[in-house]
Amino acid sequence: MTKVCSNALVTLLVALAFGCWGGDEKKTSATTTPAAPASARAAAANPAAAPAPPGPANQAQHRTVDPEKLKERQAGVEVKQGQFPASFPEYLRYPDAQPKTSMLVNGSGLVMLTSDKPIADVLSHYREQLPSEGWIVDSVKESKDGGRASLRAHKQSENTTISISPGQGGGTDIAIALNLAG
Repeated sequence: MTKVCSNALVTLLVALAFGCWGGDEKKTSATTTPAAPASARAAAANPAAAPAPPGPANQAQHRTVDPEKLKERQAGVEVKQGQFPASFPEYLRYPDAQPKTSMLVNGSGLVMLTSDKPIADVLSHYREQLPSEGWIVDSVKESKDGGRASLRAHKQSENTTISISPGQGGGTDIAIALNLAG
C-alpha cells in the first residue's frame, strides 16, 4: 500500500509539473516509476511524523513582523485623501486649493489639488512663487489654447513638475510631482 501511495504521489507531482510548465516539452509515457527513498515512504505513510522540510515555505509560517522595523519602513510614507501631507512644503500649496489625494515617501511623491481659479492664474502663481523660494524654473509649457500648462523647476538636487489642467467637474486640477533626491 505504501509503495502504491508513493508511486501515485510521484505521478501526481510529475503531472502537476508538466501541467504548470506548459507542455511544450516532448511528451513521453512513463513505464515505471522508481521507488521513493525510505524516508519519503515513511513521510507518505505518516505525514505528522515527518520533519518539516527546510525552506521558505516553512520559514514563512514562523516569521513574525518586528513592530519597530515596520514603523521604520512606514515612517516616511504619507498617503492622504482630502488633506495635505504634513511634509508637503507650504509654498507649493496653491492658495485656496483643495487637496484631493497625495502620496509622499520621504517627502517625494505626488500631490493632487483642485482650484476654482483659471489655469493661467495658477501658472502665474507658481512662476512667481518658486523663484522667491530659491527654485530655478527650467521650463514652462502651455497649450496653444491655454487649456493645459506645465512647469518644471529645480533647487539644488530637488526637482518638481507642476501640471495644470481643466478639472473634470469644472475648475482646475493641479498635479505636483516632487522629488527630494537630496
